[in-house]
Amino acid sequence: MSDNPCSSRWPEILDTVEVLAHEKYEELLKKREVLNQAFIDYGTYAEVRRLADGTEVVRQKATETEAPVILPPAPLPVSTEGAAPIGGEWTATPVGIVDVVTRTAQAAVEAKKTAELIRYQPITHREPILVPQITSVPKAAAISLNEIDEDQYIRFEQLGKALTSDYSDELRRTKITATRQGDTVTMDVETASDKIASTLALDIPLSSTRESLLRRVMSVKGVQYRPLEVGAAQRIVDRLISAMGDDAGAFLSAFGDRCGQRVAAEVTRALSDASRAQVTYEDEVALEPLIKIREARKERVSGHADGSFNKSNAFNGWDKNLYSHCWFDTLPEFKAANAIDAGRSVVVWARLHINDIPITWTADGRRYNPDFVVVEEVDGKRIGWLVETKADKDVDSSEVIEKRRAARKWANTVNSSPAVEMEWRYLLLSEQDVADALGSWEHMKGFGQ
Repeated sequence: MSDNPCSSRWPEILDTVEVLAHEKYEELLKKREVLNQAFIDYGTYAEVRRLADGTEVVRQKATETEAPVILPPAPLPVSTEGAAPIGGEWTATPVGIVDVVTRTAQAAVEAKKTAELIRYQPITHREPILVPQITSVPKAAAISLNEIDEDQYIRFEQLGKALTSDYSDELRRTKITATRQGDTVTMDVETASDKIASTLALDIPLSSTRESLLRRVMSVKGVQYRPLEVGAAQRIVDRLISAMGDDAGAFLSAFGDRCGQRVAAEVTRALSDASRAQVTYEDEVALEPLIKIREARKERVSGHADGSFNKSNAFNGWDKNLYSHCWFDTLPEFKAANAIDAGRSVVVWARLHINDIPITWTADGRRYNPDFVVVEEVDGKRIGWLVETKADKDVDSSEVIEKRRAARKWANTVNSSPAVEMEWRYLLLSEQDVADALGSWEHMKGFGQ
C-alpha cells in the first residue's frame, strides 16, 4: 500500500477494494434492498373476490409510500492533488460505484438511441376501427344532460316505481250500491281489486305521453335543445317508463302532467349533483378510422406469451390486433391485451397512443388517452370499449376518479349522437382485476368499474 503514490489521496478507492474483497457485490445489493424496505410505510385492507374459476378468495391489498433510502453513490469530487499533469494542466477522474441495475438501465437507454426506428401501419385485412372523435369548443358555463352518468340513472328508475305506488290508490275503481228499505236508503262502498283500466277517462297512447315527458326534460332550465341533449333525455325517460312496468301507459295517461313535474325536478337535482367539477364544451361528434402510423425503436418479438413481458419489446402474433406489433408500459397492460386478444366476442382492438382518443378531464383542458380501444360483437350487436388499467394503489385516487367521470361523459356524448350506431362504454381495471380474470375478457369486464 505504501508504494502506491495515490494511497494517501484516494482512500475511497482503497475502501471500495477492501469491501469488495470481503463481500460479494450481489450481497451488498441485497442488503441495500433490505434497508430500503425497512423504511416503507404500508396501509392494508381486505377484499373478497370471486375468481374466473368460481372460487372465492380474500385478498389483502396494500398501499405503500416508498422513498429510496440508499441511492447509487454519486461520483467523487474531482481533485487535482497527486494527479498526473497533462499538457500543463492537473486533471483527475471522478470515481464511484454504480450498481448493476443502474448500469443496465443506462445501457438500455443508449441501445434505444441507436436502435432502428420501425413504422407500423394498420393490417389491411383486419376490420377497421371507426373511433368517435369529439370536437369541443370551450364556452360559457352551461349544463348538459350527458353529465348524468349510468350511476345516477337509478334515481329515475326509483322515481318510476314511486310514481306508480303514489298514484295507484287514486286509480282504484270504486263501486257504490244503494239499497232502499222503506224510507231508509243504505249506501255500500266497494273498492274493486282490479285497478286502472276501467276507471280512466282518458286513453292517451304511451308514445304521446313519452313525447310529453321528453319535452318536460328538455325544458329544464339550462338544457339546450341540441341533438346530443335530446338523445340523453330519451335515455332518462325510457329508464323511467321501464321502471313503471306494464301499466306505464295507463298511469301516464291519467297523471302525465304531475309525472312530468316530478321528472323535471329530479333532472334538475341530478344535474346539480353531476356538474360540480365538469367543464362544458360545445360538442360535435364525427367518426374517424384509426389509421395512424406507429413508430418505435424496440426489439421485435414473435410471440406474446405470459411471462415474456419487457417494456423494450414490440410484441407480434396477435389474432385481432389492428396492428402487427404493439408495446406496453406495465405488466397489467400486457396481461389485459392478452385477455382481449383471446376474447371470443372481440372483433378487433388496438393499443391506444397519445391523441388517438383524447378525453378532456379538467377545466383547463388537460387530456388523457385510455390504454385500449376494443370492438366486440355480442348477439349481433356491436359494442365499443375504452379500457384503462391502473395500479391498485392509484385506482381510487382523485385523479383517476375524475378521469373516469370524464370518460363516462365521453361515452354518453357519443352515444347521444345520431352519427354513432355502435354503443360505447368505459372500463377501468385495477391490476388485481386483471390478475383475477385469469386471461378472460368476459371476467375482466365483470370485475372492472
